[in-house]
Amino acid sequence: MPSQKQLKWSQLKVGFTVLAASITLGILILLMSGTGGIFTHKILLKSYFDNAGGLREGAPVRLQGVDIGNVTKIRVVPDPSLKLTPVEVLMKVNTKYHASLRRDSTTTLSTAGVLGETYLDIDSAQARGPEAQEGDILPTREAPQIEDVVRASQSTLQNLEALEKRVDRILAFVESGQGSIGKVIYDPGLYNRLNSTVAQFQALVADISSGKGSLGKLLVSDELY
Repeated sequence: MPSQKQLKWSQLKVGFTVLAASITLGILILLMSGTGGIFTHKILLKSYFDNAGGLREGAPVRLQGVDIGNVTKIRVVPDPSLKLTPVEVLMKVNTKYHASLRRDSTTTLSTAGVLGETYLDIDSAQARGPEAQEGDILPTREAPQIEDVVRASQSTLQNLEALEKRVDRILAFVESGQGSIGKVIYDPGLYNRLNSTVAQFQALVADISSGKGSLGKLLVSDELY
């Protein structure tokens, strides 16, 4: 039967093994994360937005769709004399992608899918400035909010509704026999005159075909030809 000392030593070895495995697992997770873990150098960048709705601290920062960092802080700018948009967003990004980060790279609040989380997207496609350095402020490009889209849609629907009412009034006006189109469709007198004109034209064609009149003789008389 093992002694008390041996049992304690066995428990201690198990504890050390679990602790070492946990530390190793944590290091592997950090190394395999998209931002490079704690062993890579990061720089702090800033952007200012009118509205940071949906963005949270810890949200991903992506460069052309690739995770390069995280949002570290979101706050309202306390000094209005700075003449900046009121919400300051601080982010830490991996210097592994430093060559693609420019001072004129633009940041946008984007959403992963329709109902996904909001993240900070950096676009360097048109950037030609120097490489971004610690503390630089990246310009922003405001994306339309869902409220703006809804308001624009409401305005369009109102215009369509007004157009539909106008078309209904025009159709009602035509159906009542008013106006030129209404008279053409619903005036029996105009229809009768049109029938009479067609009948006269048919009679004229019949006379010409039978050789009556100067034009008829010109067409059917061999002597005149």
